[in-house]
Amino acid sequence: MRRVLNFKVVTKESINLSVVTQNSFSIKITTVNASPYTIDFGDGTVESYPSGVQSNTHTYNSSYTGDITITVDKLQNITEFRSIDNSFNFNLIELTVLTGLTYYRNEGSNTTSGDIANLPSGLTYYFNTGKNTTSGDIDNLPSGLTYYLNTGNNTTSGDIANLPSGLTYYRNEGSNTTSGDIDNLPSGLTYYLNEGSNTTSG
Repeated sequence: MRRVLNFKVVTKESINLSVVTQNSFSIKITTVNASPYTIDFGDGTVESYPSGVQSNTHTYNSSYTGDITITVDKLQNITEFRSIDNSFNFNLIELTVLTGLTYYRNEGSNTTSGDIANLPSGLTYYFNTGKNTTSGDIDNLPSGLTYYLNTGNNTTSGDIANLPSGLTYYRNEGSNTTSGDIDNLPSGLTYYLNEGSNTTSG
């Protein structure tokens, strides 16, 4: 009698994000299905953590510049990306694979770049500090966005009437060139700071 064995092939998906002169690193990833995530810190150390749990702070023997690799069962299952005191350096287009992302907080000496149109469409919270140089038309921000903070030398443009209607917080630093009548700002907006050569009126 021949016995047939059925093997299930388990595949994983990864995203590589660059950091610059990193001395230590920690991050928190949350997934919609509570699946764990793995971090390859780039120096030979690989560790796994439960969903929604902040990773242990990994200290490098010497300052590290290179890729951090985050691996989960499926990238679309990542809903939260929370990074504190790291120095990421990547283009926003790298985030397009995170189609399920709703919460993004990247706090530190970051130097991210790219078009804000590449932010995941389901994003509701965006907090990005550092010397960032993002660009693009604010009309292309995710429609469900409620919180937007972007520091650095950003160069966004567009009519403020096209900001997401549910936006409550908007802080955009840099050499921005937005326009429009402030009467057309979202009705629920409680905080508004927009630096640059803007030509708003009203």
